[in-house]
Amino acid sequence: MEIKTLAKCTLDEITEAWNKGFEGYLLPATMDTHSLIKKIVGEELSTDFSIVGFMEGKPVGIILTGMREDGGEKVAWNGGTGVAPSYRGKGAAIKMMEALFEIYRKNNVSTATLEALEKNERAIALYKKLGYEVKDYLLFISKQIKSDEFPLQNNKWTMEAVLPEQLAKIDFYTSNIPWQCQWQSLKHGESFVVKDQLGGSVGYGLYKKVINAEGKVEKVNIYDLNYQPEKINSTEFTRKFISYLAASMENSIELSTFNFPSNNPLAEVLMEIGFEKKIVQVYMEKLM
Repeated sequence: MEIKTLAKCTLDEITEAWNKGFEGYLLPATMDTHSLIKKIVGEELSTDFSIVGFMEGKPVGIILTGMREDGGEKVAWNGGTGVAPSYRGKGAAIKMMEALFEIYRKNNVSTATLEALEKNERAIALYKKLGYEVKDYLLFISKQIKSDEFPLQNNKWTMEAVLPEQLAKIDFYTSNIPWQCQWQSLKHGESFVVKDQLGGSVGYGLYKKVINAEGKVEKVNIYDLNYQPEKINSTEFTRKFISYLAASMENSIELSTFNFPSNNPLAEVLMEIGFEKKIVQVYMEKLM
């Protein structure tokens, strides 16, 4: 197998590698060149570190990846691994992953991360064989919310809209969350901070509105929610956030989480108030 970085491939080769690699995937994953470029740029993936595998001069597999610094250490994310059906189970994925690990080592990556659908047992088994460990389960849960369903109980807490990049300056901000949920990956996202009566931050959130063809908000995807349990109750914080979003809606809106860590206490609160589970992924890490 010949392996090239995306930087040395044509756009047609990259697109072909992606679509062949995800043929028959559990969820629809086919993309045209424009959509794929949008994904790579939007999620800050690297054309110098991502790779395409070739057999007999034809692209048959792809691994997208990116790297960020967190607390002085480099963390890498696998943004998609796909191998053409005729080459699955024949060692192609292992060869490509080993080439990726070599790139990680050369760039002093300390931790490699990825997500995989919980139902994709074959892929999870492969990643475990390569040294990854399951660290958490990531939830896609949703609920249709009526505009008046969660009225505010008091005005003790105030909401302040902030730029997503400002979240990193909050002293209890947690960057150890899935790559796509970090503020750097969320182009055109919105965020807020909940403050107490003294102006101190007690919680924050990151989300993105989905606008339909008529220009109306039809859905809100929640990417990150965090709070200080010693200062605000988890249920009160969650209701404050939902009422904040619903207040500007005409009738009702669908709220959905995206790769929301199950170990976040707010996941349990969302389930208790009626959010239903749609998809579950595993979050895996490998120490390099």
